[in-house]
Amino acid sequence: MLPEIAFNLSRGCGNPTGFSNLQRGDVVVDFGCGGGIDVILAANKVGSEGRVIGIDFTNQMIGRANQAAVEAGLQDRIEFLGELATVELVTLYRRCQVFVFPSTAETFGNPLVEAMASGAPVACSNAAAIPEVAGDGAIFFEPGDAGDMADAIRRLLDDGAFSREMSEKALARARMFSWRRTATETIAFLKSAAERTVDR
Repeated sequence: MLPEIAFNLSRGCGNPTGFSNLQRGDVVVDFGCGGGIDVILAANKVGSEGRVIGIDFTNQMIGRANQAAVEAGLQDRIEFLGELATVELVTLYRRCQVFVFPSTAETFGNPLVEAMASGAPVACSNAAAIPEVAGDGAIFFEPGDAGDMADAIRRLLDDGAFSREMSEKALARARMFSWRRTATETIAFLKSAAERTVDR
């Protein structure tokens, strides 16, 4: 399982600069662990006192990263999580102190709504459709600015009252989304489009 606090977050595989400020004993969560470069660099930086969790939803990538960790002799310092059952995913969302969503290319963003529906305080990118989806249920950062992202994460970690407020707002925002509402609005749109076509 993921720890309650992930002190450092990589923004993707092959990004060694993301680990430049790691200290011994830190906890690292790496999303998209690819060929294992990131997790190996992280494991060497945080030492035996730290913890590294690599997450990738492609089993092939998990296998490659795990093999790289074994070859580097670091398999005891790195834990890999692949595709998760729904109940496991919900548990992780509910346990996290901050859900960070730095994506820059989303037309909707299912993980974002899943996290909000689980009551996770959310810090997310201000790019693409993400602000429209998250509304007032999240705080935003500029995805190309590591300092801005760190400030948003730190604010939720350091201010318990604000974090609880954002958790409540996330839950309220998530209630706006449902498959029933999606179906209803889609049918209404299709009917409207059909009626306009007939009128021509």
